[in-house]
Amino acid sequence: MKVYKIRNREGLFSTGGLTPRWKKVGKTWVALQHVNSHINMVRKEYVRYIGRPYCSDIVYPYIDCAVVEYTVQENATYYLRS
Repeated sequence: MKVYKIRNREGLFSTGGLTPRWKKVGKTWVALQHVNSHINMVRKEYVRYIGRPYCSDIVYPYIDCAVVEYTVQENATYYLRS
């Protein structure tokens, strides 16, 4: 199974959301389409505020970031009994 994360230049991963934070372990997306949707959502939100005088310090968070693909392998299956 493939999963995806967004990594910045410092090697930290995005936590997702409109104002993502950067941590050692970030959000994991299960489909590349979900990552693309997230990036487009954040981009559209930031474009709304470009050029407004009170928003001059807003910086788009995903500049120089990379989408990283990981392959996850299932290690064990546990069955629960009631």
